[in-house]
Amino acid sequence: MYNSPQNHTKVVQHEWSNEELLQYLDKQLPNDERADLEEELLDDPFLADAVDGLQNFENTKQIQMNLLQVNNGLKQRLADRKRALAKGKIKDLPWIGLAILLVLALCTAGYFIITLYLKYRTKI
Repeated sequence: MYNSPQNHTKVVQHEWSNEELLQYLDKQLPNDERADLEEELLDDPFLADAVDGLQNFENTKQIQMNLLQVNNGLKQRLADRKRALAKGKIKDLPWIGLAILLVLALCTAGYFIITLYLKYRTKI
């Protein structure tokens, strides 16, 4: 019988924070949490890759400094993007609407003037 992927997925019960992962690497995580993390490491390749990557650093201060740099860079990029989007927004929307109404009124008046002119011109 066909086994769907849903039968093989395990529900992740805990989202591990940076601090908990660092505590795990420094062997400071409590034993029960350590066992839970190791069980999830077997089931979650993404989490396992993250822990392997963290093990490549020599000390936790280097990791924290790199995380701080990445977070600050992301915050700066998001702030720059928000500013760029704010500049692109139409700030004077009521004036634009009024200008559109004025143009439409002038077009309508011009249409009636031209039709009246042509109507009286053909009578003469």
